[in-house]
Amino acid sequence: MHLVIQKKRMIIMKISIAFIALLISLSACTTVPIKASNTSRPADDRILRPNLLAHQPTELTQQVPVLFIRDSAFYGSGCLHEIYINDEPTLKLGTSESIQLYLQVGRTRFRNKIGGIICPIFSTSTETELRPNEEVTVRTGLMEGRPFIRVEKK
Repeated sequence: MHLVIQKKRMIIMKISIAFIALLISLSACTTVPIKASNTSRPADDRILRPNLLAHQPTELTQQVPVLFIRDSAFYGSGCLHEIYINDEPTLKLGTSESIQLYLQVGRTRFRNKIGGIICPIFSTSTETELRPNEEVTVRTGLMEGRPFIRVEKK
């Protein structure tokens, strides 16, 4: 009888530990928004369109500085977020990285793609109208285990 009670207690304890571990792992599936001052710059080989790093306005076109930030998180930190601008691969961001690029004024589509050997394959996108003299931030990360890409304007 005593042995049966002990086995039941062990099963309940294992289930409780598994439940707590599940709750902790789910809470790590969301990134934490960070300030650009708390980020690092991505490696040069992950900046796929380096021509966008410099401000190059002409009389015919205007450019807007756009800050790209990947929020911090433990979950998914081994996966890069590949950023596409108007369907062109532009950069790959690791966790807590940011970089400012100069983009043409006008309708712009941003897409975030992650995936690979150890990462699930996901993609999400958003569009916005870039206007002269705007402060634009494009933030990427994970929300409940899925990637997001969001445009913030001030």
